[in-house]
Amino acid sequence: MFRDGSLGRAMGVSHKENGGDLGYMFARTDWGRGYATEMGRALIAEGFAR
Repeated sequence: MFRDGSLGRAMGVSHKENGGDLGYMFARTDWGRGYATEMGRALIAEGFAR
């Protein structure tokens, strides 16, 4: 995701027959701020809810 010409944040989950994947991409300025943990927990919870 690009915003104003700079990298923002992106995260996604995919379901496969034998498991799944969680991928993410963050600008270096966002590293170490807990965004991956917070977004990952929310995506995993939503995935299991569906």
